[in-house]
Amino acid sequence: MAMEAARRWETEAIRESRARRRGRPVVSQNRTGDEQAGDWVTLREAADATGIPINTLRKWCRREAVDSYLESDGQLTLRIVELSSVRTHAADLGRKLTPPAATVPAPGPLPPPDSLPPPDSLPPPDSLPPPQGEVPPQAAE
Repeated sequence: MAMEAARRWETEAIRESRARRRGRPVVSQNRTGDEQAGDWVTLREAADATGIPINTLRKWCRREAVDSYLESDGQLTLRIVELSSVRTHAADLGRKLTPPAATVPAPGPLPPPDSLPPPDSLPPPDSLPPPQGEVPPQAAE
């Protein structure tokens, strides 16, 4: 049997691994119940907590380097990972974990209207300098 010229260079391992990658991951059916023992979070939450990109975490899950399982509610399927497993694997590889970014506090409430200056105390609009990038009307003529 003659091989196609386009596939002659491919080895059986390449063709086999390509076929394996095509399928979607299957939702975990028979979990051991150990999921309650650790701190299980979604990939997004793990990426936010450690600073490791989500695609890297997905790769670690595919290679079974970190503990993970798929959770589905029928419409949405999420990959759940154990956070301590992610941190341990990152430390084994020498990756530096970045702490979660500090959240910027929300701006405070607006001052009450009676604390604002009265409108007649403001300078007239003609006396204000033009915003940056705009040409004053006199110079445009």
